Amino acid sequence: MPRRRVPTRIADPYARLVAGRMIFSAAAEALGGVYGTTAMERALAFSPRARAERKSFQFGRVLPPVKRSLPTGTCKKWLGGHVPIDQTLALIAELHPKVADRMLQARDSDVVKALTVARYNYRFVGSRIAVLSSELFGEYLGCTALGPCNPDSMSRLAAGLLRLAMAEADVLAAIIGAARQLPFAPGSTVAMSLDEAFDLALSQAAATHVEIAFSRAALADAWSHGKAERERIKGRQTVPQKFVTELSKLPKFATNLR
Repeated sequence: MPRRRVPTRIADPYARLVAGRMIFSAAAEALGGVYGTTAMERALAFSPRARAERKSFQFGRVLPPVKRSLPTGTCKKWLGGHVPIDQTLALIAELHPKVADRMLQARDSDVVKALTVARYNYRFVGSRIAVLSSELFGEYLGCTALGPCNPDSMSRLAAGLLRLAMAEADVLAAIIGAARQLPFAPGSTVAMSLDEAFDLALSQAAATHVEIAFSRAALADAWSHGKAERERIKGRQTVPQKFVTELSKLPKFATNLR
């Protein structure tokens, strides 16, 4: 029975570029530093013949069934944002199980998940923040639950992530995921804190993870794209009327207690 092709769930082109470059670097390091695309295809036993047969079949020429015991495709596409599917990784694992495992880890890493995290997937981002700080986890919950009714939580969350980044904590995935899930477009102070935290976290992660260092430029492009998207939303964003009504009903506390 032929294997069922499993499509990747990474639809964003910037996230696919990061994932593809991380997978390429992971395969190259697992093969002993083979960063040449032709040499990597030869080492992974990629089959140009099977690739040609697959292309000819797509153009309408009916071919006899061929048992493809070797992976098809091209490593050059990974650098452009092509993400290998499970079938390709399974074929690579037949000859190089350690290489396939490392490629799978790069594809399913926290950084790639953070770049593709859904708007309401609070479990992933919240679990990463909770491991770092229980105090920041509370601010994250307040930020996502109350949104524009509680702008202070957003400021404290951004400042806390910046503080952790300055303390050299591994916060890159948490910063990317939190920035994608902000319920309201951040102000200038929050945006500056997040930008500085991302730069610090990216530098620290690149110094310790080869895959992050190899895809550093792609990660910076993905962050810039997300920042531009948030700015675009901020330009046409207004506080919903229901939030204005709720804010008007909040009790007014006296500031002069003397």
